[in-house]
Formats: sequence, C-alpha cells, structure tokens
Amino acid sequence: MNQKYLIRIAELECQLRQKDQQLSLVEETEAFLRSALARAEEKIEEDEREIEHLRAQIEKLRRMLFGTRSEKLRREVEQAEALLKQREQDSDRYSGREDDPQVEVA
Repeated sequence: MNQKYLIRIAELECQLRQKDQQLSLVEETEAFLRSALARAEEKIEEDEREIEHLRAQIEKLRRMLFGTRSEKLRREVEQAEALLKQREQDSDRYSGREDDPQVEVA
C-alpha cells in the first residue's frame, strides 16, 4: 500500500479512538446526571410527604388549641408552622418552583 494511505488510515484510527473516548465520557456523564436527578426527585417527594405530615400535624394542634388554649400547644403550632414554611421553601427551591433571584422580572 502507498505510504500516504497508511498514514491516513492511522490518522483516522486515532480520531476514532478519540471519538470513542468522548462517547464514553458522555455516557458516564449521562449516567451521573440521571442518578443525580433520581436523587433530587426522591428528595422532593420526601419533602412533599413531610410537608403534608406537618400540615396535618398543624391542623390537629389547631383543633386541640381551640378547645384548650394551652400555651404549650400554641408554641407547638408556631414551631410546626415555621418548620412547614422552611420545608416548603426548600421544596420549592429543589423542584424549581421558586423564582430564580438572578432573573429580573419585567
């Protein structure tokens, strides 16, 4: 074979190996991102379950408070409401429901 063709074949083989490496890196990145997304979705679901639990707990404490007017129950309601607010904010931030403070509103 002509030397020129052998050199071209070697160049193409080298390019092919580079593309294979790039493809492998892309596949690894995709797997990592899919895993990260799954973990984020699990976290969002967990937070939403906790939010629902806190809402139910607050409602129960409010019903108890209405009948007893206990200061302790009042504090528990306030603490539960504060925790609920924090969890809702966290959940909004994780799930992307929160507006991005970096983006100006027109």
